[in-house]
Amino acid sequence: MKPFYALLGVLFIAVTVVFFVLMGRNSGEEQTVRLRTNVDEIDTSYPTSQPQQVETRVIETERVVPVEVPVKVGSTSSGEASSSSEKVQRKPAGMNQQQSQGNQPVEVIQRKTISFNGPESEQTVVANTPAEWADFWEQHATGQPPVQFNPDKETLVAIFLGSRNTGGYSVELDSVRQENGSIHVYYKERKPGMSQAVTQAFTTPGLVITLPKTTRQIVVEEKQS
Repeated sequence: MKPFYALLGVLFIAVTVVFFVLMGRNSGEEQTVRLRTNVDEIDTSYPTSQPQQVETRVIETERVVPVEVPVKVGSTSSGEASSSSEKVQRKPAGMNQQQSQGNQPVEVIQRKTISFNGPESEQTVVANTPAEWADFWEQHATGQPPVQFNPDKETLVAIFLGSRNTGGYSVELDSVRQENGSIHVYYKERKPGMSQAVTQAFTTPGLVITLPKTTRQIVVEEKQS
């Protein structure tokens, strides 16, 4: 009897072990199926966060350079329009460096050459009134002053070489210029040539000119030939 019960106990244990093994397999397969089902049921339509690509454009702009355009403001005596600029001033065509610094020619209004009745000594005079001119002439020459001028508009300049033994001498005006704030009168002395026929008498060569009215200093200079 004892062997029978022992065998029966072994069989019971074996059946129990097999039962639990089978139950474990079924549970594992069920969990695997459930796991797969849960994975399949995941909503794949849920938006995933992805970096957005932003299109950037570089806009090229042209660099604007201010250009100053001359504006017509008037016309010259020749009819050509003159121009001026608020910032930038251009030199007139042909103006040299001396002219741009204020060295410019001065207009000569009257010009009178004298050969007789002038001062017998070398003289230079600047007169702003007829009274000054008449007083000089009375002291250094004879007769009436050879030139009359308007003291409101003109300044008189006279150059005398003094007495010469013959004719053929003269005072030639070279130029009159405004230089460094002063008026410069340049002249040359002309002498007779060796074979030139001249007056055989004493002469007093001179030159009288009038310039636009000025209060500037007047400098008279002989220019060598």
